[in-house]
Amino acid sequence: MTRFKLTYRHLAAKALCAVAALIIALCCPAMSEGATPAGVTINNTALVTYNVGGVWATINATIGFKVQEVIQPTITWQNSPAVYVAPSQTNAIATFTITNSGNGWDDYTVVVNNSVGGDNFDPILSAIYVDTNSNGFYDVGVDTLLSGDPGLNAGASVTLFVLSNIPAGATGTGTSRITITSKTGTGAPGTVLASAGDGGTDAVIGATSGIASVDALYSVSAATVNIAKTSTVLDVYGGSNAITGSTVTYTLTVTVAGAGTANNVVITDAIPTNTTYKTGTITLDGAPISDTPANDAGDYNSTAPGAITINLGSMTAAVTKVITFKVTID
Repeated sequence: MTRFKLTYRHLAAKALCAVAALIIALCCPAMSEGATPAGVTINNTALVTYNVGGVWATINATIGFKVQEVIQPTITWQNSPAVYVAPSQTNAIATFTITNSGNGWDDYTVVVNNSVGGDNFDPILSAIYVDTNSNGFYDVGVDTLLSGDPGLNAGASVTLFVLSNIPAGATGTGTSRITITSKTGTGAPGTVLASAGDGGTDAVIGATSGIASVDALYSVSAATVNIAKTSTVLDVYGGSNAITGSTVTYTLTVTVAGAGTANNVVITDAIPTNTTYKTGTITLDGAPISDTPANDAGDYNSTAPGAITINLGSMTAAVTKVITFKVTID
């Protein structure tokens, strides 16, 4: 069994909060949104007033306690029902989102097991990347290699891309299991870890027992869709400098490998941060198409907010589709 352990200490918590909308609790109840943070003191005061001989007096009794930290990581796989691959394919991408569903800061170890068993082949781990720009897509040269323990504020999430190579001659399915474990501690739900929580509080193990895992399924397809992406820059002076006001033209070339048919092929491309989409610039095989899905195969913003979406339908190895669109650098 091949087993990998990677760590990533203290990712910037503010950057991680950008993907908090992806929080989905798996196999356990999530803590309610806006749960009281660990370390907060909750006081309760009883007040008594009374009169003796015409003189009023007041006394009170106050008792307080600190909210303890709940340890509750969760993880979800984003590619269900399968990551479709071809034999000898490199860097097949499985996308996972890990979430701190507790109420205090926590660090996690990340372990990938590509030799789960009960399947037809073992994917070969290539690398794990962090979704640095929080757009949900793996961006070469932008997303960063995981190199430590991800640390997350309460309620925050981060997306990880697990890249695996597919063995030559692979058929059927292969499984990749990713497991995250709280560095604060694990145990049966309700287990108390004295003084291990935020603010000097005790930590209480939550419903996930401080550990969470999920499997990604790779499925060898008779037809595999491949996409290549290039870009060109035209600046306001007629040159190719990437400066404010420059126009960037992206070209996506979509092909199919294998003897089968790939059905319902849909291409989604998020408009990069610090750029603005140029309305009406989508083309398909050299012909303009609209930004409105009701008109044709093109779409901007309605199917996937902040992205273009192109519906290519069914494709075989005999077909190549070329998509272009333009953005302006802000």
